[in-house]
Amino acid sequence: MTRNSSRVATAGPADMEPLISVMVLAFAGDPVARWMYRDPQRYIAYFGRFIRAFAGKAFSSGTAWCIDGNLGGALWLPPGVKPDEDAIAAILDESLPRDVMPDVNAMFAEMVAYHPRTPHWVPADDWH
Repeated sequence: MTRNSSRVATAGPADMEPLISVMVLAFAGDPVARWMYRDPQRYIAYFGRFIRAFAGKAFSSGTAWCIDGNLGGALWLPPGVKPDEDAIAAILDESLPRDVMPDVNAMFAEMVAYHPRTPHWVPADDWH
């Protein structure tokens, strides 16, 4: 039997860019991400900025983790720490095709309507 020697560690600010690149790769086949960014060049150009605005505070909160030098990771926002909603809105406005925006806005409105009202942890893939 082979023993797994992977190591999970807290990701710090110096890990932000490499770990966001990992996240961009990880979400490349995600149905929602690719519905919003149908054009691969737009996805590559903007999705990292979206992740940074949505979950970048995990790095300064000490709630970003990586495995074996950023081969994988998890970004969580603790209770009370919120995504940068102004930056998210600006990125989406700049990067999404106009015909997609009404549906994207409706999707986010639905997510907000059903989002927990009590303090909770937010994973990076819980877009709201």
